[in-house]
Amino acid sequence: MSIAAARLGARTVRAYDVDPEAIRACRQNAVRNGVSHVIRARQGSLNAALDDLTADGDRCDLIVANILASTLEEMLGQGLARFTEAGGRIILSGILDHQLEPLLGLAAGKGLQPAETRSEQDWRTIVLERKAPPKGRRETITHPMQDLSQG
Repeated sequence: MSIAAARLGARTVRAYDVDPEAIRACRQNAVRNGVSHVIRARQGSLNAALDDLTADGDRCDLIVANILASTLEEMLGQGLARFTEAGGRIILSGILDHQLEPLLGLAAGKGLQPAETRSEQDWRTIVLERKAPPKGRRETITHPMQDLSQG
């Protein structure tokens, strides 16, 4: 996913995985594809990503996560939406059909609205768009330093 984003024109791609082998492969493939200057691959979970974004004061135009629905729920609960620009999108995949509605409900509570849903057999991918905050309200980025289970 990181290489695709870089090749499609992303200026900066942050790639995180808890598996050190996945990070090694990401870095090697980024070099092979001529996009290593765009991709910053780091071992870590959502907390590492949130720490980096908080430290840099960054927000993302696009966030992509392909993992179990339970982990996607934790990610939304940890505040993933706060790190997305107003009008930005979050693509979540790895969702079984019966997990879709609860995940959409959680996303709505975080200011995300569904823009698209794709299906392949029992699997679902959703594209969420972050609503703009109410006029006159400023946003700040903070991270509560909670730990996600990596098990």
